[in-house]
Amino acid sequence: MIRVRRALPHDVARYYSREPTEFHGLFHDGEPLALGGFQIRGDRTYVFLDVQGKAKQHGMRIVRAALKTLMERNETVYAPCAAHLHEGAERLLTWLGFRPTDEVLPSYAGEMRVWVWHRWEI
Repeated sequence: MIRVRRALPHDVARYYSREPTEFHGLFHDGEPLALGGFQIRGDRTYVFLDVQGKAKQHGMRIVRAALKTLMERNETVYAPCAAHLHEGAERLLTWLGFRPTDEVLPSYAGEMRVWVWHRWEI
């Protein structure tokens, strides 16, 4: 029998990957502005961030919050970026201290350039 219920974080992680996923939300006055997180794939930790349009007015606060979360990690983090779909994504990655690599990953959205962040370079 098939049932419909709210998907919990562990359900989402299991659906998208067998690897653990850690989610973080960025909120202003209780309203979600962005959802991001970390996902371990093999020996790499990947980061993702989905920012809603209404979040633009909170741009630098979001950058500071994201950077604080990154700084809590003592590891290299990778960020696949489909810049052709997300205006300002490369600018955000640069503000956070990410650097583009020559690596490109295929995805449903087309190719995504991989960016890398090292805590010791900040």
